[in-house]
Amino acid sequence: MITLLLIEVVLAALLAAFLGFLIGRQDGAGPRGALTVLGITLTFDLLLAMVAFAGYIFGYFPLNHLGSLSWWYPSNAFGFACLALEFAIWALPLSAALGYLLNRKIGAGILALFVSFCTLLLLIFIFLLNISVLSTLFWLPAAAFFVIGLVGALPLAKLARSTKAWRWQLVWVVGYGIFLLSYVAAGRLGLLLLALPACGFFCVALYIFAQKALPLTADQHGLGFRSMLTFALGNNFDYYLIEDWQTQENHDQTLPKPCVPGSVFRQFFSGPGIIYNDATHVAVVWDGFKYRVAPPGVSFTNIFEQLYAVVDLRPQLRVCTIPAETQDGILTKTLVFMPHRTQTPEKEPRLGASYPYTKDAVLRAVCGQSYVDHKWWQEEDGAVIEEMSRIPWYELVLVYGPPALKEVIVERKCTELFGEGDPRLQIAQAFRQKLTERIQPLGIELVGGGISNINLDERAQEQLLENWAADWKRRIEIEVGLEEAEITKHIEPIWASVQIEVMEELIGILKLAGEISEDVLAFQLVEALGAEPPETQNVQGITPDFAWSLRRRGR
Repeated sequence: MITLLLIEVVLAALLAAFLGFLIGRQDGAGPRGALTVLGITLTFDLLLAMVAFAGYIFGYFPLNHLGSLSWWYPSNAFGFACLALEFAIWALPLSAALGYLLNRKIGAGILALFVSFCTLLLLIFIFLLNISVLSTLFWLPAAAFFVIGLVGALPLAKLARSTKAWRWQLVWVVGYGIFLLSYVAAGRLGLLLLALPACGFFCVALYIFAQKALPLTADQHGLGFRSMLTFALGNNFDYYLIEDWQTQENHDQTLPKPCVPGSVFRQFFSGPGIIYNDATHVAVVWDGFKYRVAPPGVSFTNIFEQLYAVVDLRPQLRVCTIPAETQDGILTKTLVFMPHRTQTPEKEPRLGASYPYTKDAVLRAVCGQSYVDHKWWQEEDGAVIEEMSRIPWYELVLVYGPPALKEVIVERKCTELFGEGDPRLQIAQAFRQKLTERIQPLGIELVGGGISNINLDERAQEQLLENWAADWKRRIEIEVGLEEAEITKHIEPIWASVQIEVMEELIGILKLAGEISEDVLAFQLVEALGAEPPETQNVQGITPDFAWSLRRRGR
């Protein structure tokens, strides 16, 4: 019987090496994983074999009464003790491989120690009761072994900081039940042909389910299996599904809530977490020391890594009204449009790929500089309330936009904002250039941008209208004066010739003064003085040039 137990130890060691190699190959450890699981399995298997041999020497286990090829143990405490030893021998490679998958050497050692410790407690229980090998109490040690494992799963779950310790107990109940039922159905042969394949089938099914449930790449199959396994144990990290998660109801939230809550501070038998981004988002995770970008698709988080920020790769639009003063102190208000996104050499998305981005630009936008919105106020009772919140990257244009526009407006006078041409286009171009220079070091780029009408307050508008009225009145007077001068220039010679004609007519009348009567002379003089000169078109309407000229001379 001892020889058979040693043979089973060797076979269990081979199984441990095979499982360790498979797990190591998934994580890049290769042979190192096989040697680790093999060494831990052999250590505890040999420990149990030594205990069994010691029990044989001191008469507790008369193994020479058992045939090596017997498929059934006696239905007493001694038989169940031997069954528990075989249970432990075959459970050790499975538990060590599971522990190595979750926590490398320390995880493999803890789970192997748990199985060995439960078996040793059972043996001590049988020793203390001093039950005879002829006793028919088979189910008493069986129940004791079940209770020992069920209670021992609680500190194991506490060590793993699991919030669902019942799942650890459920694993023990299922595993214990599979091994016990396999023995009841087919004896020791059932342990090899029923129990072990059942455990292997569960792991393979979980491995396949992880690949079907998640769009994994070839190098992520092991991580997917680990995430499903820790979820089954209740020791998972946070699971996130990141898409268009912001709505009108939760617009004030800066981060999405996890679909499956967990804790990133569990150090044993935990993780990894899952972040599933759609094609328009990337996530930034942080472990307290460094940042890392989780690309579109499935990414896994390590211990202590928390979701720090979510970056929407699509263009973002921010609009605000910016007050600014002109060079002559006039207050203006302008509605500004600032579409932007993280910097990327590719400007357009491609079919079959996510929106373009660069990790460096994402990290600079999210983590490059810290901006904090600081608010404080005083309550009626005198208490001062202070609030500080981090400004997200997509709001940084609202921080840099107003100073940039103010610098552009202050270089111009109020009249230069509404001059000939379209000064608004020049102002918008200068604004985009200044804003681009400021946000470029942050990993952000503009994808357009512009300004609406530049508005003034009512007082400034009235003053501007008065200035325009005065300016146009001055222009009109200048034009009228120029026209009057031009008319005068052409009328003066005509007026001089008319005067000469009148004088000549008067002289001719006066020469005949002695020949005609006084009445006729007076009539002719009145007729000569009352003669109207020709009419001419001018700015004052159709007016005799003679009369208009007299008016211009103040007569």
